Amino acid sequence: MGALVPQVRGERLVAKVLEATLQELAVVGYRALSIEVVADRANVNKTSIYRRWPAKAELVTAAFRLVVDELLYVPDEGSLRVDLAKFIGRFRDFAQSARGRGLFRVMASEGESSELREILAPIKASTRCLPHAIIARAIQRGEIPSGSDPELIVHCAIAPVMNWIQMDNLEVDDRRIEQVIDLILLGAKHAGGCAVREAC
Repeated sequence: MGALVPQVRGERLVAKVLEATLQELAVVGYRALSIEVVADRANVNKTSIYRRWPAKAELVTAAFRLVVDELLYVPDEGSLRVDLAKFIGRFRDFAQSARGRGLFRVMASEGESSELREILAPIKASTRCLPHAIIARAIQRGEIPSGSDPELIVHCAIAPVMNWIQMDNLEVDDRRIEQVIDLILLGAKHAGGCAVREAC
């Protein structure tokens, strides 16, 4: 007779299952992901997973939403520099982690598959504007011009970090992040971050 799986319920069960899903997804990808293996990794009964997430797509959707909620949490420290440092630092830590590298690899290799694309598309659409609040607050405080483009500035903050990690396989330290922020602030304060330059 096999060992009994300890009973885990409520928020603790959800947290364990979603973390196990992300870990397994980062290793094997979406196509090979098995709810049974996730249950073993989380040390819970598979029936507990199926009750909450009847299909693999639902489980993976919940797991990706957890990641996005963690990454796109928008701090408000009263300073654009500090807010950007916290936001970029959180992204850097995730992208450099084994889980983050694995998930980016899965999205790059399987992201065009119809099922994974259907999972990711609504998550991206519903969350893409969340970090823009950092820029909107900076505009209200007068730190950067009123015509500044939040999407452009956020992309400029993330792109070099992503490139160093994914393309160059480099570790990104806090000094590098400060250099990125210096460049962004210098450009934004001189209207370089405007959607239409004449609007600033």
